[in-house]
Amino acid sequence: MLPQFLYYFIASVLFILGGRYVHMALIQLNNFYTYCDHLMRPIFNQAGVGHLVHQILLVILIPLILVTPIALIYRLVKGQKFPYLIQLTWGVWLILILSILLH
Repeated sequence: MLPQFLYYFIASVLFILGGRYVHMALIQLNNFYTYCDHLMRPIFNQAGVGHLVHQILLVILIPLILVTPIALIYRLVKGQKFPYLIQLTWGVWLILILSILLH
């Protein structure tokens, strides 16, 4: 019971101290989404299915674009497969989706 409380307490303190940086990172993620949105907009027809495909591609590709360089650097330095690659990609995807929905 005590270790769980300590984890919760430490995570809360870190979040309070680093909340400004987390907020800036979320703003940058949203700005990156908007930038990619404007880049891909002329490619797809903005009516009907084209708009849907455009948004789906963005939501799928942005987490991969953000996580792939980290995994490649890890592979070059350590020579091993990046651990928790799929979980990190899902985490970035979830944060991106929530950022889009709450913006």
